[in-house]
Amino acid sequence: MQQDQYDPLNGLPPETDAFVQADDLQDMLGETMGKMKLLKDQLQLRLHLASMDAHDLRHDLVDSVEHLGQRFQDLSKVFEGSIEKGQVQLHLGLMDLKQRWDVTKEEAQKALTVLSEDKQKAIQYFQEVRLQAKLGGLEAKELAEEGQEDLAKKKNEVTSQLSQALKRINGSVSDFLHQLG
Repeated sequence: MQQDQYDPLNGLPPETDAFVQADDLQDMLGETMGKMKLLKDQLQLRLHLASMDAHDLRHDLVDSVEHLGQRFQDLSKVFEGSIEKGQVQLHLGLMDLKQRWDVTKEEAQKALTVLSEDKQKAIQYFQEVRLQAKLGGLEAKELAEEGQEDLAKKKNEVTSQLSQALKRINGSVSDFLHQLG
């Protein structure tokens, strides 16, 4: 390699002296120290600002949590009120339902009573009809028997009259035949 070519891996540029002056080194150290102090001040400022932001954020979070807690209490009261209203409505509904049930039960009992009375009337009516039918049957049988007796008497009378009429006809035919003969 030539001496006028700069190789960054092998050291300082060629115009740099191999020996740095102590004053230059002290200046460089002072400059570095100044930069480090500036960096420290900037870090402290940023940390202070971040701390203030965190403090503000903490207050915002606390306020939000308090606000949410208050809102929760408000909603809880509304919910409790709704529950109480619901319980009142449920109680009123149950009372109305019980009243309607009692009325319905009373009406059903009346209907069952009427039905039972009607059933008894129907049974009594059918028993009367059955009794009348039996009586009618007995009367019909009695009439039939009487009719048979009357018929038998009438048959005997007709038979007797027929027999007498035949005897007279026979007697008349015999007399006529005698007269002819």
